[in-house]
Amino acid sequence: MVTLMNRSLILNIDINSVITPFLTSLMERPAIKEEDFFPFVDQYIDLISGKPSQLRALAFDIFCQLSAVDSAYMTDYSTYVEKKLASGASPADLLPFIYPVYRMNHEFGIEPWNIFMRRCRERGVEAWVSVRMNDAHDGLLNDEECLAEEYVYRARWRGHAIGARYGYFGKCLDYAHDEVRERMLGYLGEMLTRYDTDGLELDFMREIWCFDYLENPNCCAIMTDFIRNVRALVRAAEEKHGHPITLSIRLPAEIEQCRVWGFDVEAWEKEHLVDHITVTPRWSSSDDGMPIHEWVSRFPSIRISAGVETLLRIDDLRRPDDDSCVHLDADTVNGLAASYLSQGAEGIYLFNYFSLPIHTPTSATHGNARPLSYLRTQDILSRCGDIKSVLSSPRRHIVMYQDIVPEGFTARRPLPCRIAGSTELTIPTGEIPAGAKAELRVAFSEGAPENTAIALNGQLLNSFVPSVQAELTELPTSLILRNGSGVPVGSALYACLIPTDITFRDTVQTVSFRAENACITHLELYIY
Repeated sequence: MVTLMNRSLILNIDINSVITPFLTSLMERPAIKEEDFFPFVDQYIDLISGKPSQLRALAFDIFCQLSAVDSAYMTDYSTYVEKKLASGASPADLLPFIYPVYRMNHEFGIEPWNIFMRRCRERGVEAWVSVRMNDAHDGLLNDEECLAEEYVYRARWRGHAIGARYGYFGKCLDYAHDEVRERMLGYLGEMLTRYDTDGLELDFMREIWCFDYLENPNCCAIMTDFIRNVRALVRAAEEKHGHPITLSIRLPAEIEQCRVWGFDVEAWEKEHLVDHITVTPRWSSSDDGMPIHEWVSRFPSIRISAGVETLLRIDDLRRPDDDSCVHLDADTVNGLAASYLSQGAEGIYLFNYFSLPIHTPTSATHGNARPLSYLRTQDILSRCGDIKSVLSSPRRHIVMYQDIVPEGFTARRPLPCRIAGSTELTIPTGEIPAGAKAELRVAFSEGAPENTAIALNGQLLNSFVPSVQAELTELPTSLILRNGSGVPVGSALYACLIPTDITFRDTVQTVSFRAENACITHLELYIY
C-alpha cells in the first residue's frame, strides 16, 4: 500500500473537464508512450513552488451517465460513439469530451486509467475509482436532448425514475427497483476486477435523490442492503489484489437529513460497512457550517473528510434572478480546511477543481502564463491539507450556506441577514494562533458601519473603512471572480483591522450587530 506523509487532500479528477483535454493533447503526437501519461499525475505532486504536495489521493471519476470505460453493464462511451457513427454521424458531430476517450481506447489501444493508477502508486499517492451513482446532469432537458439517452429512456420506459415531483432530479433512477441495484452492483464489481485501486468511491452527491423518499418508508433498509453487497464486492477485490481497498461514500452534511434521503449511516457504522465518508455540499456553493465534529464523534469507526466545492454562490439583492458565483481562492479553501481539520476531519476533499497541465490546448491559450486554475490548485496542494501549514498560512473565513436539503427541511442560510434591532452571526474558524493578525470584512446592501454597532466576541469594533479587493478575471470558465470575495453587486464592503486586545475564541467567533435598519450580505474574517 501507499505510504502517506502528513497528507490529507483528496482531489476528484473529472473525466470531461480534465482528462479529455489531456488525452487530446497526447493524440497530437506521432507516437504515444506510457511515460507520456506520467505528467498528468506528476503535476499534482511535483509542485512548481518546490513545496511538498499534501495530496493523499486522486479520485478518478470514470462514470457519470455513461461509463468512460467499456462495460458489460452500463452504456459506455464506446457504445455511444459507435451507435452515432452507425447512424451516419461524422466524428465532427460527436461530443468532444467523449470522442477523444473512445479514440484513445480503440485507435491507440490504450486505457489511460490503468496507467494513471500505476503512476500514482509509484509516486506514493493513492488512486481511487469514483463512480457517480445517479448523475442528473441535464435533468430538465427533453429526452431527445439528453446525452445518455439510453440511461434516461431506461428510467422512463421501465418506470424506474423517482418521478417528476422531484423536478430536476426526477429522472434519477430509483434504487428501490431490483434492476437498478443489480445493474450498478454488476458495474462496481466489473471495475473492482479491472482496476487495482486503493479506493472505491460511491458518489451519491451525483445524486442523493436515489429514492421516491416521500412515498417509500423502506429507503434506508434497501440502501443499507445495497451497501452490504458493495462491501462484499470490495472484500473480494481485496483478496484478488492483495491489499485493503477503502470503501468511501460522498454524502450531504446533515446526518438526520441523510436518513430522510435513505442513507442510514448509523446502521453502516454498526456493521462496519464503510471505511470513509466525505461530508460535502452538492455544487452551488461550498459550505462553512457543516457539523464535522458531530460526524467524527458519532461514527468513530468511519474516517471523515470534509468536502470543499469550488463555488461560492452570490445573492444579488437588486437582481434576484442573477445567478452569479465565484470560485474560491486558495486562502478561502485554507479557511475551510482550518475549521474542518480542527473539528477532527481526517482530510479535505476537493470537487470541481479543474486544473489542467500546462501543455494542454486549453492552457496553451494563455501563452507562457500559468492559468489561474493551475496556480490555484498548486497553491491549495501545498498548504491546505496539513493542520500545521493550514494554521500558519493566510486564510479567509467566509460565511456560506447549505445548498441542498430534503423536502420538509429548511437549508441553513445565514446571509443576507436583515437587522432591525440586534442579531448574531457565527464564523467557524478553528484554532487561531496567538499573535495572528486579523481583519473583519462586512458588506452592506442597506446601512453602513457608522449606523451599526458591530462587535467581535462581545468587544466593540469602531474602525471600519470602505474596502475594495482586487478583481481576478482569468478563470478556467466564463465565471468571473468579482471583487475577490463574493460580495454581491450593489453592496458596499467595509473592513476593520482587529485590535490586538480582542480575544479570539477556540474554534468559533461570534459577530454581533445592532442597528435600526441594515442588511448584511457578506461576512468574512481574514487571518494572516
